[in-house]
Amino acid sequence: MAFLDVLEGLSSWWWVAAAFALGALEMVTGTAVLIWVALATLIMAVINALFPTISGELQIALFAALSIAVTFAGRWGVQRFGDGGAVHITLNKRSNHLVGRTATVLDYHA
Repeated sequence: MAFLDVLEGLSSWWWVAAAFALGALEMVTGTAVLIWVALATLIMAVINALFPTISGELQIALFAALSIAVTFAGRWGVQRFGDGGAVHITLNKRSNHLVGRTATVLDYHA
């Protein structure tokens, strides 16, 4: 395809720039999805640096496959090992602070 011929002579630094752009977009959105695509973009930069004569079609196909694989692997890793944050059982559940405490009823209107 003629429109992908542009990728053939492209430097690996364009893949790095795209990875940083995706990382910045991830910081803006906070979705925890684009970070995996940015990681796949960095992997593509390394692949392009090692094999600079890869065709544009192969670069796009590798990028698509890497994006899917890295996203699934990253999501699995976060689910399996957690994100490293502390778990608070009372976060957003204010009534949990009252469990186990005793109180005296001063007035009751039926």
